[in-house]
Amino acid sequence: MSLGTMTSNSESAGQGPVFYDDVSVVGDSSYPTGGSSGVAAALQALRGDSRAPISGECYASGGFVAQYDAKNDKLVVYKEADTAGAMAEVSNATDLSGVTFKMTVVSK
Repeated sequence: MSLGTMTSNSESAGQGPVFYDDVSVVGDSSYPTGGSSGVAAALQALRGDSRAPISGECYASGGFVAQYDAKNDKLVVYKEADTAGAMAEVSNATDLSGVTFKMTVVSK
């Protein structure tokens, strides 16, 4: 599957060649191990340009956090794995379609 809809939370900031975007993206309905793809395409469609994301930090409710893997264009999702606060990637096929990730994307 793939990520859900990406929406803008604010106007882009910065002046080329580097931009900062505050966006929200809905999680994958069947999360694939290694991360959900399509972040670059979603940002390009949202902004109507050909920017390439170079990093991204994401937060969501429910103890989820995500990291953007620019090399592979994947959003890798983690959740607290134990009471000590250790994080582990969520399991394959986890339904994250009810989770909205707030993301700061750096692109150029």
